[in-house]
Amino acid sequence: MTVHEALAGKTVFITGANRGIGASFVDAVMAAGAARVHAGARDIASLEEPRATYGDRLAPVRIDLADPASIDAACAGIGEVDVLISNAGRGGGG
Repeated sequence: MTVHEALAGKTVFITGANRGIGASFVDAVMAAGAARVHAGARDIASLEEPRATYGDRLAPVRIDLADPASIDAACAGIGEVDVLISNAGRGGGG
């Protein structure tokens, strides 16, 4: 099975979807034929460009993985997903 076959028609949730690797995941999953992508970010305004590109197939989701209440609220609003890409992270210096 190819990646395109595996993702075609699926619902995907990507955390950290607003920039860098997360934004690339959004593009790749959409290109593979996902039916819907829930794109998670702390600042959903940062998802305006991909929302304009993908229309209703992309649903911005406000989520802050450091805040349990934010996680609960985001997950309650999403419903069932087929694929989770847990990409959010925080770089550290030192």
